[in-house]
Amino acid sequence: MVIIIDRSCLMKLKSTLSCLGLLLLLLPRPAGADEATDKAVYYDCLPKAIAGEAKCQLVIGQAFDLGRGVAQDQSQAVEWYRKSAEQGNPVAQYNLGICYDNGRGVAKDLAQAVLWFRKAAEQGYAEAQFNLGTFYEFGDGIDKDSQEAANWYRKAAEQGHAKAQNHLGYFYYMGVGVPQDYSQAAQWCRKAAEQGESGAQYYLAVMYNQGKGVPQSYFNSFILILLAAQGGVETAQKNLVGAASVLSPADLKQSQTLAHGWKKGTPLPLR
Repeated sequence: MVIIIDRSCLMKLKSTLSCLGLLLLLLPRPAGADEATDKAVYYDCLPKAIAGEAKCQLVIGQAFDLGRGVAQDQSQAVEWYRKSAEQGNPVAQYNLGICYDNGRGVAKDLAQAVLWFRKAAEQGYAEAQFNLGTFYEFGDGIDKDSQEAANWYRKAAEQGHAKAQNHLGYFYYMGVGVPQDYSQAAQWCRKAAEQGESGAQYYLAVMYNQGKGVPQSYFNSFILILLAAQGGVETAQKNLVGAASVLSPADLKQSQTLAHGWKKGTPLPLR
């Protein structure tokens, strides 16, 4: 059975990127924190934020954004993010970009989103580098430029950003923004797949199925398709029965055992 690369793994990623980004980058709530703790943090940081301390301005912005210790007010969140961002805080710059991307507390403005993502990206902030790559890839708020997209994906990927590794692997597989190189495609998709990136698991499955960049192996391909299917990749789910049909009963049982026993962050259970 031959399976093929399906770009939907990347397209879906872009559609959910901005909605998830802000919540993922907010400072984590301390274990056991309650409303009283939130208020204590807010009132401790507020005078420092007013005095111009960038980190505290970020914290106050996050407090307004999530309604922690103060009534939720996203327009106030934007104001505080901006104060911190203008002092060069990369997380604040990133969060401000997310606000402009979503129209969260401010009018939606993709050009402004690009501007603030770029400021954070140029400071080495991996999340912003990845976002800037997607804007170049899809032409959101900026002219489409596959080479620039690849450049920013690489910067984030080299810092271990799984989604950037997935995009960069796809680019190498297709020869988009970079010379086509199946070996590089497999290397970057493997890095992302080992972090649990389901789209990368599917792309690597395709490479093992076709013997591109890796030795051909239906056994390894099935394990990866199973992992991707468990991660919610619809194309993998559709190909699961067909991929299983080419394995012997013994190989099918072993591959299922290996896939079900695999833990995110460990080497893939391939042979």
